[in-house]
Parts: sequence; structure tokens; C-alpha cells
Amino acid sequence: MSDKRPLILIAPSDHTFDSEYERRPKFELYKNYGRSIYAGGGIPVICAETDLAEKYAEICDGLMFTGGGGIHPSRYGGTFKERWVIPGATNIPRDEMEFALFDAFCSRKKPILGICHGFHLINVGLGGSLILNFPKDVGEEHVNGCDHMVNAVPGSLVDKLFGPRFEVNSYHRNTLDRLGKGIIVTSRTDKGIIESFEHETLPIFGYQWHPERARDDQQVPNPYKGPDMTPLFEDFINRCK
Repeated sequence: MSDKRPLILIAPSDHTFDSEYERRPKFELYKNYGRSIYAGGGIPVICAETDLAEKYAEICDGLMFTGGGGIHPSRYGGTFKERWVIPGATNIPRDEMEFALFDAFCSRKKPILGICHGFHLINVGLGGSLILNFPKDVGEEHVNGCDHMVNAVPGSLVDKLFGPRFEVNSYHRNTLDRLGKGIIVTSRTDKGIIESFEHETLPIFGYQWHPERARDDQQVPNPYKGPDMTPLFEDFINRCK
């Protein structure tokens, strides 16, 4: 195993800056994503161009998808029926960039990590679907942030890292419905909501919570009562070597 730090590509949010004087496209990325990759042993690299997806997949050792808005339901045969109308509910340019990156890295069997929005994106990328605004269906509200327990599947990665039952943070209004091809559920809430998965053959991992906000030096909420999630990033980086 090499001592060289792997290069980990991070897909940022895609936005357009508007003012009465100008209109400029821009990317946004919370610093704790990059800090978590570095704490895990990698070097964070920010994706800056959709057309370079194949090049990024050639030179980078792993890929991380971050949190954000929803994936356009046309990607999995869904509609906006009963969806809340909120700013940034979907982001088509971001979808285009991220699905191009997913295909490029997945075809090379390189490690992929998905957080929250990225957790949903991986599932859709593998042919799965989502439930929009799931609190209306199951009576459990996560979108404004909460802490809750999850139950790990015995022998899964999260079970090995954090034990059979542990607390996580949660900030999301969508969740998984039909599972993508090859996805194995590794943890659920007490009400049965899927909180993490791994792939049966590929180095692909997804988490509906925010592990980058659950490290000793990056706690949100503060204080955070769950386990330090740095080992999750260390495990991912080791798979990228």
C-alpha cells in the first residue's frame, strides 16, 4: 500500500450568481468536505468542468459526491407531484456533471463515496429511484436537522466501524425507494428508512447522514452525540490507494 496520498475528486454544487450587473456561473463547496478527505489521508480535488469527467476519472483515485438539493425526478421516471416548491429543489447542470462523473469512475471500478444528495445520486445512477418528501409518507421529519439512531446490518462496513447501533445527524427530505442494481442496505432507522449502503461487487458506499459534520473538529450540531466519523473517511481513502 502506497504512502502517497490519493487524489479524491469532489463534485461541488453548480450555481449561477445573479445581480443587476452580471450573471456568472459558479461552484460552491463546504470546506468540511475537503477537510474530511484530508483527515482521512487523501488530497481533495474540486471538479470544475463536466466535459472533463473522463480525464478526472483517469487521474483521480476516488470520487466523492456531496450534499445538496434534489435530483430531477425525470432521471428515474418520477414526477414533481406533491413536491414542495423550494428554491434549489433540483439542479439540472449539477445532475449532468455528477452523472457523467459517476459513469466515468464506475466504469473504471474506482471507489465512490456518496453523502446525502450523493447517496441518492448513486442509487439513481445504478437504476434506482427516490421517494420525494418522505416525511409525508412515514411521519418522520428530517429536513430541518435532527439526531437519530441507526441499526447496522451485522458484518457490514458501518457495523465494523461503529458497531450495531449508533447515532447520526440527518438533514434530508428525500430517501431511497427502489434500490439500484448491486446495492446492499447496511443500516436503517428504527422506522425502517435506509441510511447507508454498499455495493455487492464495486467499491461504492453511500450515507444518508453527513459524516463530514460528525468528526471531532467539525461537529454539527455541536455537541454531536454520535461516533467520530473520521474512520469512515480513512477507510474510503485506503480503498483508493
